[in-house]
Amino acid sequence: MNKTFNLLPWRETARQLRRQTMLVTLLVVCIAGVVVVGLAYVVSSAQLDEITREIEIIEQEIVGLEDKVAEITGLEGKKIDLIGKNRVLQNIQASRTETVRLFDEFVGAVPMGVTLRTLERKGNSISISGVAESNRDVAALMKSLDKSYLLKNAKLKEIEEKGSVNGIENIFYMQVELDVVRE
Repeated sequence: MNKTFNLLPWRETARQLRRQTMLVTLLVVCIAGVVVVGLAYVVSSAQLDEITREIEIIEQEIVGLEDKVAEITGLEGKKIDLIGKNRVLQNIQASRTETVRLFDEFVGAVPMGVTLRTLERKGNSISISGVAESNRDVAALMKSLDKSYLLKNAKLKEIEEKGSVNGIENIFYMQVELDVVRE
């Protein structure tokens, strides 16, 4: 007995079933792909927005720091100005006693035969004019001034002999430097 079976309709049904399964799988995979891509886009967009906000915050911080740097630079300028003013005040304070010490030096340096007429100070240079009984007294004055701890480099500019009621007077003009060290 030979029975013959017709398998063509069954094969056709199986083929359609496989085609439908494949189309459904393809559709599910496409939908899943679109969902995954959509989620990735949403997540990356959210991360990009967060990074953008952080960059804006950092830029605001940078602007704030630049303002603070400018303020610090201004304060440093004021500090330098105040230090300069403080030095001037210290020099003024130190020079208060300087005049007294200077006159004390002159009193100790002027020999008996010399009379000082004028003392004129310009910066660290002092111009002196006076009358001496002899040239030897002028030389003694110059030596005494050079030995002084406040004065140095005594230079005779001119000496004139003039007759007066007291005899011959030697009128002299000299220059001496003030040896004061300041910061």
